[in-house]
Amino acid sequence: MLKRLISCAAMLGLITAASLAPTEAISDDRVIVFGDSLSDNGNLSALTGGAKPGPNYVGGRFSNGPVWVEQLFGPMGQPYVTGNTAGNVNLAFGGARTDTVVAFPPGIPAQISVFQGLGGTFDVDDIVTIWGGANNIFQFLDPTTNTTIPVTAASIAANSIGAAAANIASITRIAQAGAGTILVPNLPNLGAAPAFNTAVTKAQAAFLASSVYNQAQATGVRQLAAAVPGVNIIQMDVNAAFNVIQANPTAFGFTNVTQACLASPTCAAGTLAQQNKFLFYDGVHPTQAGHALVAKYAGLLLNTSGAQASMAPLAETALWANAQATNSIMDRMQGFISSQYSQRNGLHADILGAIGSQDARGLPASLTPAYDYNLYGLRGGFDRKFGTSLYGVSATILRGNLSSSNLKADTTNFQADIYGSWSFGKMFVNADVGAGFTHIAN
Repeated sequence: MLKRLISCAAMLGLITAASLAPTEAISDDRVIVFGDSLSDNGNLSALTGGAKPGPNYVGGRFSNGPVWVEQLFGPMGQPYVTGNTAGNVNLAFGGARTDTVVAFPPGIPAQISVFQGLGGTFDVDDIVTIWGGANNIFQFLDPTTNTTIPVTAASIAANSIGAAAANIASITRIAQAGAGTILVPNLPNLGAAPAFNTAVTKAQAAFLASSVYNQAQATGVRQLAAAVPGVNIIQMDVNAAFNVIQANPTAFGFTNVTQACLASPTCAAGTLAQQNKFLFYDGVHPTQAGHALVAKYAGLLLNTSGAQASMAPLAETALWANAQATNSIMDRMQGFISSQYSQRNGLHADILGAIGSQDARGLPASLTPAYDYNLYGLRGGFDRKFGTSLYGVSATILRGNLSSSNLKADTTNFQADIYGSWSFGKMFVNADVGAGFTHIAN
């Protein structure tokens, strides 16, 4: 199976386009979940008799609704409670670390051991998610849990590197045990979370900690992907996704991305829809709506047909725009050869444009969807005749938009060309060299 390391950048526009649509569950393969409170579907609550996370949370989750793995994969069993490892299972625990420093809640290595101890095995068709690291950082930065190590830039970095190394060891263990696909999210910028963003020193420390962790984990995953053949390890850049969400909250349906819903009496007592206008439910955990965006991002990474279907119209539109510019230049040179423009060299301009629809051309919509498009713009340039030859430069700009079943986008296409035409009796040669740039905005 081909190893994939897919960056967030190609997915952010698709997340925006899908943000108002329900999350579609992925159910083709078995799912096994390891991690902390970001993935816990009620394990810690069940084993503490509901004491944690407490009454302000919904269904034992550290949020106001289902967490991302439930929204993406659907309901899943809890082997800690039932002892059953069949079907989709979730062994994540709120408060879990990536190591075994704390016995309870069980860290990710202990979660894997419990799964295997109950007879659970990993298969090539399994999807395994493993998301951790935040609690290692929280406990290091908290003076009530770290009373021995001075918190300095160097010690923060060392702690984060150690946390990442422990997680890489667990990922390695899962890969070597036969898992086919492993999804590895990184950490968002913890300094931007409500628990840290109100004080500069706290925000800086948390930012450094999560940044170092992400870098160390990414390096370790890349090395592991190269060393263990046949395992599909997918890195999910939650950090980049949350940066975009927090920079453009209204595009994702949020009105508040800096404060905790539970810290606002109006939000805490509000309806689910009102609560989901906040990105954070408490100081560090997303609301159900925040989890939904994580689920959509993960779904795009795990099921790339949707991304392919969205990218096809964008690529075709960009190629069409460049072809329009080139064809216009070729038409001008052909006119020169036929003497149509023999007395007209110098400045010239053309209006370009098109509007229409493109069907799936008999192919599956998952590969080539139908879409509508319109493009309009201007080509201008300058050329000069020298004997029987013509030399010129041209610039073209085309703007427009397109829409398909799962994407709407505005496009701006720019192309610059250098061209020439040479006549040799009844023979002629036309040549064009150009470079283009396409900007796509959602």
